[in-house]
Amino acid sequence: MSIIVVYVIIIVILITYNKIITKEEEKVKKILLKSSALMIAIFLSVLFIAPAVVYANDVPQEDVTIPIPEIDGVTAPVAGEVPVEVVTETEGFTGGVSWTPDNILFEEGTVYTATITLTPAGGYTLSGVGENFFIVDGATATNPANSGIVTAVFPATENSQERHKNSTNSTTPPPDPEPEPDPWERTDVGFYEKNSTGFVTLFYSRFFRRPPDQTGLDAWVAGLINGDITGADMVNGFIFSEENQALISDYTNSEFIMHLYEVLFDRAPGAANYDAWLSLMDGGMTIEDIVNSFTHSTEFEDFCNLFGIMPYSGYVSE
Repeated sequence: MSIIVVYVIIIVILITYNKIITKEEEKVKKILLKSSALMIAIFLSVLFIAPAVVYANDVPQEDVTIPIPEIDGVTAPVAGEVPVEVVTETEGFTGGVSWTPDNILFEEGTVYTATITLTPAGGYTLSGVGENFFIVDGATATNPANSGIVTAVFPATENSQERHKNSTNSTTPPPDPEPEPDPWERTDVGFYEKNSTGFVTLFYSRFFRRPPDQTGLDAWVAGLINGDITGADMVNGFIFSEENQALISDYTNSEFIMHLYEVLFDRAPGAANYDAWLSLMDGGMTIEDIVNSFTHSTEFEDFCNLFGIMPYSGYVSE
């Protein structure tokens, strides 16, 4: 119908053209000819070219054959574990898994077959997939050409005896045992010989975390054996030594009380005793008085007696 209208317009223009006889009318005639040619060109482009472009844009793109052969997420069955039901999703596909036999948990000594049903993702197709294209780690996998049905047969699961045998024959070496502490790192009484040498060495460990130097060890041991010094004298010598003061110079009263319990008794204080000592120190009791009280306690007496050391001057054993 549109073509007929155009033809009518053209005929009208031509008739009009033939009636124009003057020079001025000749100019008008040329304009009319150009206009009619333009109209015809526009009409033809709308009628034929535009639909062709639309059609070309509407042509669907072809799907790509799935390029990924590996199927992840399906591993060899282990007795006692729950069978997986889906594969790991990839760009090209998703998939579900069913098992034969269909046990709630994998059993020992059983050959399991996984039937994997793959679904192509958008833009991908199974058309063009080769026979036995897909791969499942640890299994013999097969699939027909152009198909996403994959059959994966796994070796029989191990029984408990095989697992025990494999574990005992493992080439992985056992972990290294925790290293024994150096002798001077030991702070427990039971580790040391019960004599003056053991007594001095233990206090070097507790106070300074180091072994005694030979000169210091010999001097303290000689003094204890000869009766020139007592256990309390040695504690005071250690507490107020430059080495120990450098370690505890910034201690609070609370920290100092904890330090005394650690170096003298190798333990933390009870709550009541801690509160009592802290109250005394906060009230102005000096460090010297605190140390003297500790070294005249029954616990310190028993400790010194264990090593055959005089606890303090004037001590009389019961």
